[in-house]
Amino acid sequence: MRLEDFISKFIPMVEQVIKRNLEGSPEILYRASSHLINAGGKRLRPTILGLFAYTYGGDLKIASYPAASVEIIHNFTLIHDDIMDNDDFRRGVPTTHKVYGEAMAILAGDLLHSLAYRPIIDLRKHGVSDDVVIRVIDILNKATITLAEGQALDMIFSESHNIGESDYIEMISKKTASLFASAAVIGGLISEAGESDLEYIYLYAVNAGVAFQIRDDIIGVFGKSEETGKPILNDLREGKRTLLVIKAIEYLDDQAKKKFMSIVGNREATIEELSMARDMIRDSGALDYAEGRVKYYYSKALEYLERIRAKNHDGIELIKELTSRLAWRRH
Repeated sequence: MRLEDFISKFIPMVEQVIKRNLEGSPEILYRASSHLINAGGKRLRPTILGLFAYTYGGDLKIASYPAASVEIIHNFTLIHDDIMDNDDFRRGVPTTHKVYGEAMAILAGDLLHSLAYRPIIDLRKHGVSDDVVIRVIDILNKATITLAEGQALDMIFSESHNIGESDYIEMISKKTASLFASAAVIGGLISEAGESDLEYIYLYAVNAGVAFQIRDDIIGVFGKSEETGKPILNDLREGKRTLLVIKAIEYLDDQAKKKFMSIVGNREATIEELSMARDMIRDSGALDYAEGRVKYYYSKALEYLERIRAKNHDGIELIKELTSRLAWRRH
């Protein structure tokens, strides 16, 4: 099976579960909650959950329920992140708070957070044991807590000049990799993967998630808005302490560093100034360093993937293909 064939088979199942759970009144609240979901997106987290379920011989229809939950949680965090960052666009459309107002967007995010657990509860109707259902809820709940911690670190770091690479890795491990890893583990868990394999799945996914986020940060500075659906260079304007910024600060000489720091985090910076900062990142060697770290975490992810004892080797190959696409994508 090709990866595209798997996605075209599995994701529509997930979309149906999401749609069933996002219907209610008042209509405007549910429209706001569905705004980003309807705009599309990679559906990365549901896909990795489904792939691990497939790899262990699980029922994809059953897997579509927690996959929907994971995607709903992800979109809840995006709505709130966009408010905190005051972003105007995501997935090529205006952000939820720009369309529906900040107050309604906050409510929409809150609603998604609560609704996310409904599909998991529904697993009981499909023969999944209470013990597994409770464990899936616990995994997703812990991931959401960890996500909030990662977002808090991201906000704190933007105000600090003493952030190192280890701080950054901790932050993205919490903010990005935690939900990705939880999705992967849930896929294995509902398909009766062994405990040692669940540990390897988790370690695979954390490293793949870190590689994904470093790539995302690179695209955020060096990509194209028409491909990403988000404003390029916004991370520099917001003062995000990405690996690119951290290493540029480390590598630049004092004079260049002073100029660089006058631009990064300056919300009034012009496109020309932000482009200058981007060039300084490239010329300093920070971009090459970040590319090297993508390769490092990608390789670590594959090392852990090779250790699992899966029933379906085809599933492992599809996971490898997805991991490669995440690490080396252009948008």
